[in-house]
Amino acid sequence: MRTPWLPVLLVILALASGGCERNMPGTAQRPTPDADYLLLWESYRQAFIRDGRVIDVDNGGITHSEAQGYGMLLAEAAGDRPTFDRLLDWTLDRLQRSDGLLAWRFGPCPAADARAAVAAALGREPVVEHGQCVNDANNASDGDILVAWALIRAAERWDEPRYLSQARRLAEATVRHSMIPWNQGLLLLPGAQGFIHPPSDGHPGYLVVNPSYWVFPALDDLARVFPDQPWETLAQSGQTLLRLARFGTMGLPPDWLAVDPSRGTIIGPAPGFDPVYGFNALRVPLHLTWGRKRWQADDLKPFLAWWAHFPNQSFPAWIDLHTGATAPFGASAGAQAIARFVRSVSEGWPPERTEWPALGEHDRYYSWSLAMLTRIAAHETDR
Repeated sequence: MRTPWLPVLLVILALASGGCERNMPGTAQRPTPDADYLLLWESYRQAFIRDGRVIDVDNGGITHSEAQGYGMLLAEAAGDRPTFDRLLDWTLDRLQRSDGLLAWRFGPCPAADARAAVAAALGREPVVEHGQCVNDANNASDGDILVAWALIRAAERWDEPRYLSQARRLAEATVRHSMIPWNQGLLLLPGAQGFIHPPSDGHPGYLVVNPSYWVFPALDDLARVFPDQPWETLAQSGQTLLRLARFGTMGLPPDWLAVDPSRGTIIGPAPGFDPVYGFNALRVPLHLTWGRKRWQADDLKPFLAWWAHFPNQSFPAWIDLHTGATAPFGASAGAQAIARFVRSVSEGWPPERTEWPALGEHDRYYSWSLAMLTRIAAHETDR
């Protein structure tokens, strides 16, 4: 399915094949986590982490590569190396495929025929624990990027070359299998399979991408540590994509976006997905404002306008970009934390002035993860 872009991909791979990285500078001097963060981390660890896996209680108790990446980032920020290592070991033992990517979902084991397909994709028999194993061996490129980023941060915090070697393997696999050229640079496929739709029945072909998979602070660190790989190009392409992908009366990006790669055309919210700015795309403004100041004021305007549209900062969890209908329930504390952080960055407030929303009984794995990642971003972002 990717044959038309194969020559360009071979050029990318030639650049990436050197496998070099900048020497680690030694232990990184990142901000020490404050007492509030450490208390949150202890609560998160007890609530959602079991034997090296992060449990997504929002989705039937499965584990996925995104959750493992978030857990590793949060553990590294807390300086909790034992938990980081348990998360890493579980991820490599259960999720890593023979091509270096991570299978994205671990849950109830599938039937025998589907399990054979999983084994073929993994290059080994899946590890089974308590009746669960990898049940979808496709990768999720955001999970791959998050785990690689966590490994880079851990390598620099604890001066551990082994982590950097593992990050390099995952980064190279992501370049090889999840990046594809378009006339504005590079696109990030959400997974190696299933997101390229060739022309059929007179309809033009298109790709499906997820704008929130461009985790800009991760891409910047990957570009810094692996400068022979095209992470900076991918980041620049992501900014271009976001500036074009504005829909509905609020001009917001959709969770899932259809793109014509040959012409560089943004088609619109992707067929087969809800046409919403919702649980995926709400991460976009966090990714834009965490770390390096690569955004311009206009990049934040749609998000600031969306949040300001509602009294008392109580905005809905999603908006339909076609109809304008909104969720009948409010955004989670994690989404509220992102809004407060991004407003503070836009207006130049110091981090200590940010009033974080309280995490309540309705906040589960995803909301907690977003809230804690935002705390880390607030400590690390240049104002």
